[in-house]
Amino acid sequence: MLRGLARRSALLNNRSTLSKCVQHGRRFSLVRPLASAVTKKALEARPTLLKTPGEQVLESSASSALHAEIKELVYNNASPTLESFHQALKSCAAAGDLNSALEVLTSMYSETTRSVTPSFETYQLLLETAKESADVDLTIFLVKSVLEGRAPVAYSSGQQPEVALNLSEFTAESLELNLDVWESCLSALVSPSKIWSDDYGRLGTEALWVLQKMKEVGVRSFNENIWGLFIRTLGCTGSEASIPGVLHQLLASDEAMTPSIYAQAICAYSRCGNLPKALELYDEMVSIYGASPYKEPLWALAMNTSKAGDFANTKKLALAAQNLDAAHSSEKRSYDFTPHLLRVSSNAIRKKTGVNSEKLISHWDSLIAEVEESGKLFDKEYFGLYLEGHGCMNLLDAQKYPIDHIKRMLQSTGNLTGLEAYQAAIASYARTGECAEKPKFRLQRILEIGEMMKAQGLEFDATVYYHMFEACLPHQVFAYGPESNITSIKNASLDYDFDWSVYDVERMMMKQGIAHNRKTLLAMFYGFAFGGQYESIKRRWRELSLSRVHRDRDLYTSLVSILKEDYKEAIYALTVVRHQMSRESPPIEPDANLFSAAIRLLLANKGYLSHP
Repeated sequence: MLRGLARRSALLNNRSTLSKCVQHGRRFSLVRPLASAVTKKALEARPTLLKTPGEQVLESSASSALHAEIKELVYNNASPTLESFHQALKSCAAAGDLNSALEVLTSMYSETTRSVTPSFETYQLLLETAKESADVDLTIFLVKSVLEGRAPVAYSSGQQPEVALNLSEFTAESLELNLDVWESCLSALVSPSKIWSDDYGRLGTEALWVLQKMKEVGVRSFNENIWGLFIRTLGCTGSEASIPGVLHQLLASDEAMTPSIYAQAICAYSRCGNLPKALELYDEMVSIYGASPYKEPLWALAMNTSKAGDFANTKKLALAAQNLDAAHSSEKRSYDFTPHLLRVSSNAIRKKTGVNSEKLISHWDSLIAEVEESGKLFDKEYFGLYLEGHGCMNLLDAQKYPIDHIKRMLQSTGNLTGLEAYQAAIASYARTGECAEKPKFRLQRILEIGEMMKAQGLEFDATVYYHMFEACLPHQVFAYGPESNITSIKNASLDYDFDWSVYDVERMMMKQGIAHNRKTLLAMFYGFAFGGQYESIKRRWRELSLSRVHRDRDLYTSLVSILKEDYKEAIYALTVVRHQMSRESPPIEPDANLFSAAIRLLLANKGYLSHP
């Protein structure tokens, strides 16, 4: 059926190098090993009767079987048609396999299939595949090629072929005539399959380029979907200040604030970290339209409320998603709220958001029962959150949730445990109140987990050492207050006999060659501060100018907070603020947080107020 693809191996053998394309100054190979174009889910959804030979080839689940059947079709003189190529692209779209889709397009331009030329539908299918794909590089390559009027194929010489797109709608001069193309390009860049990845900022930048391109060619009239994608793009790039202006333009163009637009605005504000505004828009949407027909804004909100430890709102959003009638949702992606519910339990405890302990325990027990029943407890996405949550529950009820249960769970998983799960276990041991008078107990357990990590080829990183410094702090820091107490000492009367393990952890870190980051540095500083080792803090503060850690405004603010409980050190802290900040490169200006910390320092040392 796909004659061009069948001869791909022969073509490559006659050429010296694989084709490459250039994008953003980096070179990456466009031609990769052919992946299966059809997932099991896509196969189950396909009809089972009256299948053509081409359809039978496409339903092969293994690449080797796909190649074998294509060769057989070629030997039988089966000629590929535009319809058969489109059938292949539809299968690629169902699987989100953009790499294979681009290979299909390349084969259409090859010497053996000159009689078949791509159509408008061909490129729409390619963009639909890009929308479902998680491959950022290939998506950007495809979008730029289409909007710049180039065929997104590459030959082994490394040069783009001199092949023009066969439809005028795909040339840069006439793209304004077809909003569907613009919409497809934007959708491919900021689709749900990519927007929540680590590359969202880069994708947002490329989407802004598309919007600028629309402006250059004179596109002024947007439809509802493009307005929504515009708002989503602003969220990706962190352009929160621009969102109200875009919403105003939308209303001025006689478009309505539909549930779809509300959903995009909620996601954008969530991405920018403005949770109050996102919740305000959600409540406004529900008051006007009733239940939201979209799960993504609920998922985006729940992600942020769970991080904030907002137990009530996270439960509310998860329940709204559970009650959502799927028949009214056009979303293809499934949104799993269970990780948010696991995470909010931990954060509500660590940040002491005021949730009743019995309510948290009841929620946790029922949630874990559901996860165990689903058989997903040991999945990578769940297991680390489970260990972290169990460690937090240990702070509420050590008898019901013994801390050593975590170690037993790690041992039961063997080599299936990932780094995130080990880090969660180490954090739990660092903060437990069991054997509270013995910090060395917590460190010993952490080192035992470290041996388990090494058996799997995993090494300690800065995150692990951060938790080891936490283990040297008095357990009351975690039992009596939120996690933020590690950056704000409020109770200097804690009966704490300084544990010299802080120095041991630092030596281990230096021996392994792990450099300090802000979190490890501050955790170590607070360990010294609780033990009255202020000279160690000041010496390391001076050494910072020789290290890779930049002494920025946040570090200065933290230093003032650390030293405020001791009169002599308070004088040093203010001296640092007065003289050293202006000498940094570039000079650092104080902000409201730094002034607030300085005022708290003065109030804590009232005798200093009368000092010149």
